Amino acid sequence: MILSDQQIDFIDKSLSFYGIESKSLKEDVTDHICTYIESREGHFEDLYKEAINEFGGYIAIKNIQNETSLQLYFEKIKTLKKLVFVSGYCTAALFIVSYMFKFASWPFASLLLSISVGSLVLVFFPIFLYYNHKKTVYKTT
Repeated sequence: MILSDQQIDFIDKSLSFYGIESKSLKEDVTDHICTYIESREGHFEDLYKEAINEFGGYIAIKNIQNETSLQLYFEKIKTLKKLVFVSGYCTAALFIVSYMFKFASWPFASLLLSISVGSLVLVFFPIFLYYNHKKTVYKTT
């Protein structure tokens, strides 16, 4: 069976109605449903219902959207966690070097100390607070 543009639009709109918000996910699921329908012979409505049942029904399709959103969220959190670690490590290393310069009375010790305090306040703390905010927002939802 070859699908018409109207039938493909119907599938796309029904997926939107049942909770798939991500454009790329909607395109993938629409493609899977269209492939399922085109590989069989029969009436469109019956084959569409079969395809939805193969996915596990509309609730399972909604769960696919939720799982996709969670995976994208965890990827962002993982990146933020790495950024917090790297910025904290660099700031700590800069503090250690600047205090070594200060104790040895080498030139530019005050400048290095100022830069390390600035990086702590302007780089590490904002990233750390944003990371913690994102974690607590997720836990409350």
